[in-house]
Amino acid sequence: MSKAWKWLLISMLCFSWQAQPTIYKTELKVIPYLGGEPLSLKSVQANQSLHLTTFKLYISNVLLFKKFDKELAPIAAPQLLDLSEKNILEYEDENMHLDYPDSLELILGVDSQTISNQMFFLKGDLDPIKGMYWTWHTGYVHLKMEGQYKQKKFELHLGGYQGPYSSVQSLHFAMDKNKHRYELRLHLDALFQQFPDDPFIMSPGRESARLMQLLAENAELYSE
Repeated sequence: MSKAWKWLLISMLCFSWQAQPTIYKTELKVIPYLGGEPLSLKSVQANQSLHLTTFKLYISNVLLFKKFDKELAPIAAPQLLDLSEKNILEYEDENMHLDYPDSLELILGVDSQTISNQMFFLKGDLDPIKGMYWTWHTGYVHLKMEGQYKQKKFELHLGGYQGPYSSVQSLHFAMDKNKHRYELRLHLDALFQQFPDDPFIMSPGRESARLMQLLAENAELYSE
């Protein structure tokens, strides 16, 4: 092989190596909190005023954004956080981009677009067998909490995706490009501090929307 061909081959290999994109990895954990501690069905049993037997919450449309509002692909399909099985949702995104994303968007609940897309093939965590699906007209229960509070039984089935009392909550957070591990904390304290007069909410309505809004307003994103 001539020297010219050797130099050409070496140059091509060097260019190929330099052109390899960097893989940026973003990790996200979603954890419900109560009283400053991660929530679990076992942890609240010691609380004399609250005995929680059921906690199920949908997280959907988890999106990452970059500069100039460039939207990246959703990280995962809608997921159901069921405290009888686990007390944390974990997401991981690996993409070949120029940098880490600079903002995060997600939905508490299941929105109308997701329902329309899944109408004829409800599967995975959207499968009605999970006990969270009402009807095509009312959609899903976004948050289901059941138990006893201050010695009174309660059942809060918060949901609905149509007006005037849509309880779908969209969250948007800025991200630090120097960080790639995040924890989204959903603080439930405000829900119990402003507990509804009617402890049985089983359909979409004003109180359902109010309580879901409280949950959204008390969500915080932390970076590691």
